[in-house]
Amino acid sequence: MGSLNSGTMCNAALLSNPNIALAISTGTILNPEKHYAIIFKDLEKVPFANNVSYSITPRRIVNADFDFSTLAYKGVDAVGEKEIVFCPERAFYVDGCY
Repeated sequence: MGSLNSGTMCNAALLSNPNIALAISTGTILNPEKHYAIIFKDLEKVPFANNVSYSITPRRIVNADFDFSTLAYKGVDAVGEKEIVFCPERAFYVDGCY
């Protein structure tokens, strides 16, 4: 899993404080409409799974317009959304770090 390789941007985001998973996108791969990041609690191994399966507990979800420097003066629970809904007719996919 490239995201866990030390020195990568993905590794820095996953192991940052707060932890950040990038990105979930809506639309099509060649024409994404929106991008989201998940600010989460702890990266936890999934019991009895392979060595690259992890579980996260989302704290907040932010869109591409979010300025991460905001976290320097606002707490995690004061930014973004607590949840978002992906409707069945909408396409979404993991885009970026995985």
